[in-house]
Amino acid sequence: MRLQHAQSGRVALAVTRRGRAQPDARPGPPAGAPDSITFSGNGEPTLHPRFAVVVDRVLAVRAEVALKTRVAILSNGLSAGDQAVRAALMRLDDRIMKLDPADGAGERHSL
Repeated sequence: MRLQHAQSGRVALAVTRRGRAQPDARPGPPAGAPDSITFSGNGEPTLHPRFAVVVDRVLAVRAEVALKTRVAILSNGLSAGDQAVRAALMRLDDRIMKLDPADGAGERHSL
């Protein structure tokens, strides 16, 4: 698998491609098309002021070029309460949500 990474402002996209098709693999993107496009970031991608617009543009290109390519996000869900952000998140194929500590990162707690 090869990884390409492109970043613009606070939204980054990671594009992955398989080196060779596996004989028993489910049908995927056409040859040369990425297996997936993942929003990640130098920070939280949903905080980008035009996040919904970026999602729509990526999905439009995907529809034209590689319909079977999955589009995902790695997010802490910080902005998921915003209606436009939540709607954009729901248009993605995969939402990978992580938990970040609110404060005291790096502190140790005994059980």
